[in-house]
Order: sequence, then structure tokens, then C-alpha cells
Amino acid sequence: MQNNTDQINEYIRAVTIRAMRFLPSLDAHDWETLIEFATTSESVVERLMATETWLYLSPPVDSPLIKARHIEAVKMALNTVPPPTTRLKANYILILGLYAPDAICEGPENDDDYLFREARKMAIEGSVKDLFDSPEPKIIREKYYSGKSKAGMGEEEDY
Repeated sequence: MQNNTDQINEYIRAVTIRAMRFLPSLDAHDWETLIEFATTSESVVERLMATETWLYLSPPVDSPLIKARHIEAVKMALNTVPPPTTRLKANYILILGLYAPDAICEGPENDDDYLFREARKMAIEGSVKDLFDSPEPKIIREKYYSGKSKAGMGEEEDY
């Protein structure tokens, strides 16, 4: 069986992009690759994984990894035609909230879309970093996970 299809390649790239958040550190080349996928990839999945990784890592504004051209690339990606998906637009707004909050006031406003409206609200309030400060809500753990963690050999404990 040959697994050299565009779909498989896209999947592998997306998984790799997501895995970048678990590296002990990213060098400038890795960061540039992440920004390129976040802003110019033809794949929505790759853009989503890259923007989510960027948000998860969220280097400080004064980090040498963050360049003005990265923020400009996000602004351009936000305003592409056809427009990005709702979730991707929300991610772009959250990134702008971290690095260029003034750009959000200039950006599009869409009151019909809950996800976009909430992302915009968080970005304007300056609470984007709060997204990753706490573990997943209890309801998600209870409804979608087993609720048990293997604490030791043969022992199980609620987490």
C-alpha cells in the first residue's frame, strides 16, 4: 500500500506542527517555519495547527522570535479572500491580541459568530494568555475522557 498521498502528507505535516509545542526550545528557523504554515499554507488544517501552536507557545512581545513582519503576515492572512474559517479567524484575532491589540479595533467585527466574537473580546481585554493557564474544564474531562489517570503500578487515581 502506497501512503504517499497529499492527504497523508498534510496529516503528517499537521501532526508535526502540533508536536512543535512540546519541543524543549524552538530556534529561529523552526519559528519561521511555524509562522509560514500559520499564515501562508494552503491547508486549513496546517494553518489551524500552526496558529494553535503559536498561541500555546506565545513568546513574549519582546522575544527575538517575534518580528513585525510576522504580525503583518497575520493581518494579511486574516483579510484573505476567501476569508479564513471561523476558528482560524478567531486564532488570528487571539494572536493579534497578544502582539498588536490596536489592530483588533481596526479589524472586522462579526457579531453573528460566537467564536469570533468571544476571541475578539478576549483579545481586546488582554486575557488571551488565560486560555492556557488552567487545565481543561472539568466537564470536558468527565464527558470525553476516562477520568482516571495511572498514578502508579496498578493504582488509579482521579485527576
